[in-house]
Amino acid sequence: MSILVNIVQSNAVFMKEQWINQLVQNCSNYVSKNTSMEIIELMLAFLDALVCFGCLTSSALLYFITALCRTLNIERFCASSWETVKKMLGTHLGYSALVCMTRIIADRNNRSDVFLLRGAVFYISMSMWGPEKVTKLGNYFSPLLPSLKQAIQTKHTIVVYEVALSVLRLVKKYGSSLGPDEWNHIISLVVGIDQHVKEEGLEEANPLKTTLDEVFSTIEATQQNGCIIGVEDRFYEIIEHSSSNRLSSSIESLLRYKSSHISPDQPRWISTLCSLLERYYR
Repeated sequence: MSILVNIVQSNAVFMKEQWINQLVQNCSNYVSKNTSMEIIELMLAFLDALVCFGCLTSSALLYFITALCRTLNIERFCASSWETVKKMLGTHLGYSALVCMTRIIADRNNRSDVFLLRGAVFYISMSMWGPEKVTKLGNYFSPLLPSLKQAIQTKHTIVVYEVALSVLRLVKKYGSSLGPDEWNHIISLVVGIDQHVKEEGLEEANPLKTTLDEVFSTIEATQQNGCIIGVEDRFYEIIEHSSSNRLSSSIESLLRYKSSHISPDQPRWISTLCSLLERYYR
């Protein structure tokens, strides 16, 4: 592998597309079957060199991303994998790479491949709205959010946890500027995450459960600042339907929202108020 890195560095212009495609495919296959840290490190150096010297081809993109989705889950190579992907996303292949990631998540053949799915979710989130966002990709969130919903449907807790972290990043960073379409997708994601937490019976200390609580708190703060558009009722319905699992601060936020919509000029306002008191104050 070290020889291949030297070849790319010295003779990049002479490398044929079919050679590159085959080598990248071999790297991807090797990562999925081997645990030799030394070989994986050399393969990452080779893939990084392809990006740095402009040799990566669009036809090799799927294998390239697949390999790096897997190496992301190896603690030793997490940072270097992200650095290579980040560089690639800043090239002319950036948008095509995002499409590849959404296809990886959508492909039913990948439903059991937890590390591959987690890597795809992580790269989408970090590149589009993470702290090291790839600015060249712009702020087009809506086309990507349905893929995160598909990731939740795989029912792998580690993948759902990555989606929850992704939602938290998005709401924290861009909550005040999101439009109705983005908020609808986000609420759907919260519903899916909440349902998974219930189905798995996760304890309070579970990282997914605590992240979900933080997502709720962040959305509540955004709503109180008047920045949520068009989905307030849907959001508070989620809290109401899972009130036994929500933090007291979320219940207080729900009550404030409900009480602000009770007025003597509305039909059956007394019964609505009594129902609210009966449920939460008895």
